[in-house]
Amino acid sequence: MWWWLSFATGEGSRGVAIVEGDDVADATDNATKRGINPGGEVVGYPFPDALDAVAERERWGTNHLIKPEALIADGYQKRGEVLDAIGDTRNEHGETFEEYEARTGQVICEEHNTKV
Repeated sequence: MWWWLSFATGEGSRGVAIVEGDDVADATDNATKRGINPGGEVVGYPFPDALDAVAERERWGTNHLIKPEALIADGYQKRGEVLDAIGDTRNEHGETFEEYEARTGQVICEEHNTKV
């Protein structure tokens, strides 16, 4: 499975990586092994299907950290900003971020991101 991994600290986004893994922890370990884990909190979003993953990997590559400015310049939006813009704070499953985190375990706090 392919993942968007978003890295952030209290100072803001550190970047995004497209990484393969069985779950967010495995994908984060793979990012560390490839030298593209900048540390901080990690939020993982699985690609909904294989074709999306292929297209995004071809567009952005998988061997580097993608700067948030590059994604924004290309028309991508931060998930929170999209939800705020439509007056909603829930995802497509009707969950708040906290409910999503509790259900999926797809967030790794800064303290537990063991980057090298």
